[in-house]
Amino acid sequence: MKAGTIMVALYYDEIHAVDTPIPSVVVDLRAALPDPKCASRDAWQGAVKSGVPADAVAMLTLSEHASFTPKSPLVWRFSVDGHPEFDRDIDADTCAVAKR
Repeated sequence: MKAGTIMVALYYDEIHAVDTPIPSVVVDLRAALPDPKCASRDAWQGAVKSGVPADAVAMLTLSEHASFTPKSPLVWRFSVDGHPEFDRDIDADTCAVAKR
């Protein structure tokens, strides 16, 4: 088994993926995350409705955060470099903004 990180980015309607040997900060090999009910496209629309500019460039992660957001244990996290005011956690079940 190989540990590492796959970085996926969308640049001008093109998807780029880079496999790196840098391991993630937390690697849990016991079980996979459940499938989100809220698609990433719908989560992005929720982030935009909450005030994130539609043309913002954001890093997207899907994370299990039950200890931080018990009502939203699985969240899409959008991080906008240099603009923490636009960072959002979106509930991966309902597409609603999750409380941090």
